[in-house]
Amino acid sequence: LDIRRNGGGNSFLYPPLVRTLVAYETDNPAARVFCLIGRNTFSAAQNFATDIETWTRAIFVGEPSGSRPNFVGESTTTVLPWSGTPLGLSSRYHQASVPGDERLWIAPDIPVTLGAADYASGRDPVLEAVLAIVGEGGGGAD
Repeated sequence: LDIRRNGGGNSFLYPPLVRTLVAYETDNPAARVFCLIGRNTFSAAQNFATDIETWTRAIFVGEPSGSRPNFVGESTTTVLPWSGTPLGLSSRYHQASVPGDERLWIAPDIPVTLGAADYASGRDPVLEAVLAIVGEGGGGAD
């Protein structure tokens, strides 16, 4: 699952995928599910990552996710009365994790540093890390 550049959407659409992954892992105990996360994983994608962390044995690879597992979101536009400047104001609390989860992000199980040289050369070190693990051959269905 590559949700590194997923800025969100509708959190009500992904539960069937979470249920499918839970069933997949239940039916295939040796299976490994990899979830690629990064600094641009937030909003509904953050909720998805938190649910994946809660309900599956997924291995998170990459950079820390872009926000907390519990966060305030759902921006609405507000216009400041004196300047007329519009701004986005988030007002809905999303508690996808347990109450009191104060983590700043979901930390990857396998951290992979990304650099400008990787981007410039078209390399994807996060995907390369997963493929290296999968290439090891053990662990059942990948």
